[in-house]
Amino acid sequence: QMELEFFCKPGSDLEWFQYWRAFCRDWLFSLGIKEEEIRLRDHSPEELCFYSKGTTDIEFLFPFGWG
Repeated sequence: QMELEFFCKPGSDLEWFQYWRAFCRDWLFSLGIKEEEIRLRDHSPEELCFYSKGTTDIEFLFPFGWG
């Protein structure tokens, strides 16, 4: 498990969230991981921690299934 947390200017939080979400996805592609072997799952509002405006899990397709 890995988390990325940092401070940003008020009002720019969702813009930064989208930036880092795409950056992490593209980094995995640059390592040679195929697009069909990963999926990004955004948490529903009910799943979010009280302090979070957005959370995305990057899941990998292992030989035994998604995880």
